[in-house]
Amino acid sequence: MARPPAVLFVCLANICRSPTAEAVLRKRAEAAGLDVHIDSAGIAGAHRGEAPDGRSRLAGEMRGYDFLGQESRRITKADFTDFDFILAMDKRNLATLL
Repeated sequence: MARPPAVLFVCLANICRSPTAEAVLRKRAEAAGLDVHIDSAGIAGAHRGEAPDGRSRLAGEMRGYDFLGQESRRITKADFTDFDFILAMDKRNLATLL
């Protein structure tokens, strides 16, 4: 059985933009009935294990997005083979990834 496509969102610390993008895509994929593996990571690991920023969660939750179970993590070399799509949240993150 083929594995579902995998999407990874990457920002600097994995506490604001990338976890928000993860929550948005997860909800939209679920609503569309799509089986997609979705995750997020950061370039830096300073907030490893922390939940997304409270302000981001509040803004997202007010719009119906769920951040349950999300924890900040640093991107790994394995992510480059485990994910079909790695989406950088800005040009600086993209340059670092490249």
